[in-house]
Amino acid sequence: MRQGKLLGLKWCDIDFENRKLYVRRQFTNGKISEHLKTSSSKRIIDLEAGLINCLKEHKKTVCKQHEFVFCTSIGTPLLKENIRRRWYYPLLESFKWRGYRFHDLRHTYASMMLSQGISYLYVSKQMGHSKPTTTLDVYAHFIPDINDHSVDLIGDKFRREALAFEHKLNKRSSKIP
Repeated sequence: MRQGKLLGLKWCDIDFENRKLYVRRQFTNGKISEHLKTSSSKRIIDLEAGLINCLKEHKKTVCKQHEFVFCTSIGTPLLKENIRRRWYYPLLESFKWRGYRFHDLRHTYASMMLSQGISYLYVSKQMGHSKPTTTLDVYAHFIPDINDHSVDLIGDKFRREALAFEHKLNKRSSKIP
């Protein structure tokens, strides 16, 4: 998710049982808005079990009356500058990483999924891209190259079909008097 959508995330947007997250709003320029970049930005994201557990633990640390997942002590959404300064940059420093923007986390997520062979159509939906071609334009170089084996698969298929055809012809010719 983009940072603004993360900051607009409310607890009611997370279905812990079915491991789904509903993207419905964003927090940008100090305001909550349900008007998102594209119609595909409003989406359902599948959540990994470990992330669900992290969110459950985080929920225990947040005041029960607060509706936002990432909020201040009085329940208002966090400002992106505060997230970067207080948590993100110190985290990067602890790993000795430099020059890694917050938005790069989103790119890393998509790149990792594609490099593991996950369908670009699924990744496109998870990312909220309006068209799958957007995903391909940005991330195609992460899709494993299976073309080397594709010609072998086609060749194998043709050989099997030729053998079956030859077998059929041999059966016919053995029946001719």
